[in-house]
Amino acid sequence: MPNARVYILVNSRTASAAEGFAFAMQNLKRATIFGQRTYGAGIAVVYIELGHGLRMVLPEKMVVAPHSTVGWEGKGVVPDVAVPAGEERAAAIALVRDSLHGAP
Repeated sequence: MPNARVYILVNSRTASAAEGFAFAMQNLKRATIFGQRTYGAGIAVVYIELGHGLRMVLPEKMVVAPHSTVGWEGKGVVPDVAVPAGEERAAAIALVRDSLHGAP
């Protein structure tokens, strides 16, 4: 469904794979991102057990947008539509209603 409208809600706690999905969909122009700026966790890590209750977290690679070298590490995903915390549900409903009535 390449013409389907997709809306993704994010906030300051959105991180990891959810953040990467939102970033990719935004960069591919496949979704409208709304909410607040995301956490900014764009480096994939590997955990190495060292024994004796110790674990090392080793950065493995920078994750970037499709067809790009740009990532979201440290800066997060900036939403297309900024929505204050606590107003997400009303904003989502308004976006969907507007899209159904022909607004961009």
